[in-house]
Amino acid sequence: MKPYSIIDAPDVERFGKALDMLDESIGELRRVVHHIMPELLVRDGLKSSLGNFCRTIPGIHFHCIGDDARLDSGLEILLYRCACELVYNAMQHAKAAHIDVQLMIDKDLIALAVHDDGIGFDPETLSPNSGISHIRNRVAAAKGRFSIHSSSGSGTEVTIEIEDGQP
Repeated sequence: MKPYSIIDAPDVERFGKALDMLDESIGELRRVVHHIMPELLVRDGLKSSLGNFCRTIPGIHFHCIGDDARLDSGLEILLYRCACELVYNAMQHAKAAHIDVQLMIDKDLIALAVHDDGIGFDPETLSPNSGISHIRNRVAAAKGRFSIHSSSGSGTEVTIEIEDGQP
């Protein structure tokens, strides 16, 4: 008697190709979005645009502490893009159900923290081509500090700090 199969081998292959195409499309969409300047960021600043971004995704909580002043546009773009990348990573790779995004704006320090309840990982195993490695490099170029705390099964917390609010 032949074992019962829901999907035949040719269908499994077609399904695999469809998933590959979907992954490629998502990657391309991320590249395009990464190069688009959100109108809200230009018009209203980091706090408003990041808050709006977080409200559009279920399971994300946004908190902002401190000054509502506009920052250097390059710094606003850097922090906005880092936050988006970290949120997408938490959703896609960590399978996080809850994500907290915190922004602290002070006259001497700008800090962004993203914490998730996902599957976690060993930060020592990051590829130099990973999104997190790229974030780390962009933060270093802005003379900021980048820290990551994660372990398997315990979620991840990433913190970015830039002194004086200037890249």
